[in-house]
Parts: sequence; C-alpha cells; structure tokens
Amino acid sequence: MSVKKAIKICLFVFLFASLLFPVSCKKRMPESPMSEGQQGAAVTGAAGTGQGVVQGAASGIGEENLSSGARAATQGVSGKTAGSQAAATVAREAFLAKKLYFDFDDAALRYDAIGVLKDQARWLRSNPDVSIIIEGYCDERGTDEYNLALGARRAESVKSFLAKAGIDAGRMMTISYGEERPVDPGHNEDAWAKNRRVEFAVR
Repeated sequence: MSVKKAIKICLFVFLFASLLFPVSCKKRMPESPMSEGQQGAAVTGAAGTGQGVVQGAASGIGEENLSSGARAATQGVSGKTAGSQAAATVAREAFLAKKLYFDFDDAALRYDAIGVLKDQARWLRSNPDVSIIIEGYCDERGTDEYNLALGARRAESVKSFLAKAGIDAGRMMTISYGEERPVDPGHNEDAWAKNRRVEFAVR
C-alpha cells in the first residue's frame, strides 16, 4: 500500500470518528419520577398554598380591622339616630305641652300667645307630616252652649294665625270642649284663668 493511500484512509477514519463522537457523548438527562402534570400540580399547589397563607393572613387582619371599624361606624350611626330620635321626642313633647291663654269672654290672641304660636309654627314647618288638633276651652262661667261656641272661636283664632304663618290648613283641625276638662277645678279667678285656654294634640 502506498503512503498517500494510507494517509487518505487515516483521514477518512478520523473524520468518521469525529462525526460519531458528539452523538455518542450526548446523554439524556434522567427523567423525574413525577410526570409533567404532577410537577405542574406540585408547583401550582405550592404557589397556591403560599399565596393562600399570605392572603388569608392579610384577609384576617383586614376583616378584624374592618369589623372594628364597622362596629364603630354602626355604633356612631346608632348613637346619632338615637340622639336624633330623643331630640325629636323632646321637641314634640314641648310642642304639645304649650298652652295659649285668653282673657275672659274673649277669643282674641294675647301678646304672650302670639310668641308661643311663632314657636309652634316653626315646629310644624320642621315636621310637615304632622297634623294637629287645636282644642278650645273655657272657664265654667256661662252656659254650655255659649262656652262651646267660645271655645270654637278660640281654636279658630289659633288656626287662622298658623295658616297665615304658612301652615297648611288641611293639617289642622279644631274642636271645642267648652267648660269641660278644666285644668284647675277651682271656682276662683286663678282657676278660671288657667281654664281659658287652647291646647294642641297630634292626630
């Protein structure tokens, strides 16, 4: 065999070996005992658990603070509501407690009665859903028929004043009790002065 031929054979063998070497050296990595689905589930579960713990802790703190804040807000609203209701009740009782007094055998409004009626009108404007009864009374002197008519005139005087003050006449009803239902059962001027009056009721 000639030298050139031997060199060619050696080069051929070298090239063939160099081509086979990378293929034979490339090894596959051993597979994980878990499948891809299991690996994905494990990763998702870990992330989900961690996130759940963090969110749960944060949620717990938030809910506790929220509950405290909600309770405080509710108590504040309840306190304000109770306070408003109490104030409204006091104002209503004050309205009903006021009386207007008249001179003997007279249905004209006295100066002191006008001051009271201005307060009554303000309360009625602040409570537009309230309708009232205006009750007229007299002292025991005079006949029953006369006193019933006088009590009616006194109640109508009050209604007229309130209507001029802007209170709808449809919210007001008048009634006369004459000399019935005296505040003071006495038979003297002090008792009679107390009995010549107008009172208010809510209907």
